[in-house]
Amino acid sequence: MTKSIDFAEIQQILEKRLEEIFLEIRSYPSPIAGCDQQFNFLLEQRGQLSRLLQQVKESRSGGDVGKTLLAELDTFLSEDRVE
Repeated sequence: MTKSIDFAEIQQILEKRLEEIFLEIRSYPSPIAGCDQQFNFLLEQRGQLSRLLQQVKESRSGGDVGKTLLAELDTFLSEDRVE
């Protein structure tokens, strides 16, 4: 039995989380130290979310849904993303 993937819902979840990260980065106190782990983690998450979101959009447009994308989505959506 194959499980259907709702890429519209996944896209919505990723877009919401990306907006939350943008707001958190925007309101981050300055100055930002280069060794600030939380800020660096937010930047890393923003980059990962942007890549995943682009891949989801491509998949919704008829692009190939690779096993790597599905694994990354599963990991991202199931992990506790707070470090």
